[in-house]
Amino acid sequence: MFKRSLLLLVFVASALGHGSPVRSQTVDLNDPVFTERKEVVLSEDQVQRFIQLRKAEKATNDKFPYGDQGEAINMARITRKVAEMQSLLPKFGFDPKGDYRDIQWTINGLISSFNYDTNEFVDPSDAWRKRIADAESSAASMEKIDGVTAEDIASMKQSTAESIESMKQYIDEPAPRNPANVTLVKRYLKDLRHQ
Repeated sequence: MFKRSLLLLVFVASALGHGSPVRSQTVDLNDPVFTERKEVVLSEDQVQRFIQLRKAEKATNDKFPYGDQGEAINMARITRKVAEMQSLLPKFGFDPKGDYRDIQWTINGLISSFNYDTNEFVDPSDAWRKRIADAESSAASMEKIDGVTAEDIASMKQSTAESIESMKQYIDEPAPRNPANVTLVKRYLKDLRHQ
């Protein structure tokens, strides 16, 4: 079953940039911060700012590549990257503790409900069922991969099974209540997908 808690490793860095010891923190994914989702009525301005934010996030992400210098250095990079990405939100007019989460959830939920080939909107439950069926089909065909060890195939199958379990929680996602959101996201779909 999908685990509803997550262990996060957090590096706390001083203002001078000197690292401090790793601190672990358990996060309850059943916390309302993670589970309460609210569809908002989107404005064209919000969608445009969201696209610009995603471009800035991509540039920030590119500044902090994951390297082979060791886990501690990579975790420090991730911590700096997350802090820098959080600092971008106000620059694009989003409140990190307020509207951004709901806007992001609304836009991402709509993006995932568009057929990638036809750009037509599909009921979210049907879209998740198709993703699950595709993942199950992929898992079934993993035995046929030449040059891959049995151990690697078992690991890939395990990861796929965990992904499938995770996706099942979204099967009962409600359809969007605001048809104008669907129209607006469809208008910007290409830009939203390529960020």
